[in-house]
Formats: sequence, C-alpha cells, structure tokens
Amino acid sequence: FNAVYLDRNMFEINLSDIPTSPGVYLFLGPRERIIYVGKAKNLRNRLASYFNASIKTIKTERMLAVAKNVRTIVTSTEVEAFLLEMNLIKTEQPKYNILLKDSKGYPYAKLTNEEYPRLIYTRKTDDKNAVYFGPFVNAGALKEIIDYMRDIFPLRTCTNTQLKQGRICLKYQIKKCVGPCEQCVSKKEYDIIVEEIKRFFKGDTEQIRAQLKKKMEEAAEKMDYEGAAFYRDRLKAINALFSKQQAINTGETRNLD
Repeated sequence: FNAVYLDRNMFEINLSDIPTSPGVYLFLGPRERIIYVGKAKNLRNRLASYFNASIKTIKTERMLAVAKNVRTIVTSTEVEAFLLEMNLIKTEQPKYNILLKDSKGYPYAKLTNEEYPRLIYTRKTDDKNAVYFGPFVNAGALKEIIDYMRDIFPLRTCTNTQLKQGRICLKYQIKKCVGPCEQCVSKKEYDIIVEEIKRFFKGDTEQIRAQLKKKMEEAAEKMDYEGAAFYRDRLKAINALFSKQQAINTGETRNLD
C-alpha cells in the first residue's frame, strides 16, 4: 500500500509520490507553518519511517500529532541537503527542531575568532565573537563534513601554543594546512579561505568551484605550477565530496530521531 497514516487524526501520505532522491522534508502545521525540518539520503525511506508502527520519541509523537502536511525539496546530493537543512532551521526556527535544541543541544561548526581562525566542531555557542554554522541534526555527519572540508579549505588545526612555536607541522607537509605558523601564507590569503568557508555553508559551492578553477589557471599561466597544483587539489577535493555523496544517496537513510 502507498497511502499510510498513524491514526485517524493524522494526515495521509502517498509514498509513491515521494522521490527516492536525497533532499529535505518539511512537516507543516496549522496555517502551513514549518514545524520540523529534516534531511535524508532517500526521502521516501525516511518519511516512511515516520508513518510505520515503530516506536518513536516523545518529540516525534508530539510533532506528528499536530502536523497537517509534509513537503519535500529534492537536492542533487546529500551534502546539499545537509546545508539546506541547516539554513532552513536557522531561518524558519521550526518549533520541534528548537525543542530538540533546547533538550540535548545541536552540534555546530565554529569558525574561531583568532588571527588565523580554525574550523572546529562544537555544541557550545557562548563565544559571541566566533561565527557559528548550524544547528545541525546529525553530529556524525557534521564531523565527517568538517573532515572533508579541511581538504578543501586547509585552515590550521593546531593550538595557539603550537602556532606561536613557528614550526611547520605534518599538516602543512601533507597539504592539509597552508602554514600560517611560518608565514607560508599571507593573512589576506588566509582570510580568503575563511570567506570561502562562509560561502560554502550558505550553499554557494558553484562560485567556490569557479574561483578555484580561475586561480588554478592563473597560476599555471604564470608557470607557478606548485600554486596551480594547490588549487587543483582543492578543486578535486570539493568535487570528490559531492561525487561521494552522489554515490551513496540510495538505500536506507539514517534515523534522525
């Protein structure tokens, strides 16, 4: 059967109408207000889990009791769904996402407020001078994304003490850091990478790709082959991140409860 529901007070959903693509789903309450936002590798599988007989959390039961409809937004990759989910939670402030935030704390990606900022995982948002991206629902997915982002945006990961020692570390040698510890990168160039991270979290990946390609070509024209290789590797890393997600966007989706 395709049309399923929890009880006579719950609206019906026709699963055959739900795509199997990655994307974001929105539960709507009275007056079409968004009350919950989630993401999925496979939208049909994920939404089916809300309408079966499995035991659900109290938060989910309460949300389903007041939900009147559900809508989906298809994305090309799971990463795009991940970013869209974050931005919708931030702009729409859905009631049942906020309840989860208040009860257990969402994870965030944090750009520290330092001369050479770092991108780190955190559940605390008490540093008013830092920049936070989130909240995110899935902590494991966020940690994985941050790991991949360090290949694309090679900011430092060392402590301030290590930075002040001025010794090039292994991260620089394997091209996972641009080396501010020994002035291997200018402050201006470092800040450009920081701005690219901000655009990434806003979902502006195409502009980042275009800029990396342009910088790679400019470096090659100047016969700066080391610089061209640096931008080439970053471009490959961002393409690999999205192509990896495309390869795994079918099958069972992770439960977000």
